[in-house]
Amino acid sequence: HKDEFGARHVLATYGLRKTPKPKQPLTEEDAQLLLDNLRQNVTGLADEHPETTFYLFFPPYSICYWDLLNNNGEMERHFKAEQLAIEELLPHSNIRLYAFSDDFELVCDLDHYKDYMHYGEWVNSRLLEQMKNGEHLLTEENYQEYLEEIRNFYGSYDYASLHNETP
Repeated sequence: HKDEFGARHVLATYGLRKTPKPKQPLTEEDAQLLLDNLRQNVTGLADEHPETTFYLFFPPYSICYWDLLNNNGEMERHFKAEQLAIEELLPHSNIRLYAFSDDFELVCDLDHYKDYMHYGEWVNSRLLEQMKNGEHLLTEENYQEYLEEIRNFYGSYDYASLHNETP
């Protein structure tokens, strides 16, 4: 049902605060909770099963997700949490970690989304194909560049333009 996708649907799924919230930090408590959760549910399992390769990915949330993060003052908090997660996961040789937040063409094309987070099933096929080809794989050598690229893109995006268009 492609008629359930697109800018009109996505923009109707979230509201912004009239006055954006100030920046929300990633607290030490938040960071510890994230690490404990990863260790209990992901890396602990990976360590128990070294014979298994685990494929994990950060999904390509729409530009409207980033608009919401920006408006709620949570963008930098998100970047720090993602960096912490990446640095916890990468040392595990049986975990393959992919990230799609740098697929800006996909993220900014609202025709792929039905709300600010959920994309169409055809996107799953695209992501799997890219993973198969080794695209968007994070490594010790490239993850900092990835984080810098998404921080620059989403930190300077013209979010007001999303709401000035008439879908």
